[in-house]
Amino acid sequence: MNIRTALLGIVGTALLSSAALAATDTNHPANRQQMADRCATLESQYQSAIASHQGTNTFDRAEGLGSAGTTECQSDQGAMGAQKLEQALADLGVKPVD
Repeated sequence: MNIRTALLGIVGTALLSSAALAATDTNHPANRQQMADRCATLESQYQSAIASHQGTNTFDRAEGLGSAGTTECQSDQGAMGAQKLEQALADLGVKPVD
């Protein structure tokens, strides 16, 4: 009886932990998609802003941040990429669109 109880406990635990892992995995694509959308919005805004701010004091810094942010967004590091794009826009005096 004790072996049967122990086996049922192990099987039950394994099933519950598998279900919990499967539930958390379904949330990631939505988060990635939202971050990809955010990156695309910021990249578009950055491209528009950088063209009209050439020659300003902060242009070189903003250009570097924008380039790095775009690269990070494209390499699945969206949070860091979005942050750099937002900073590039701020350096250009442009408020990022939400």
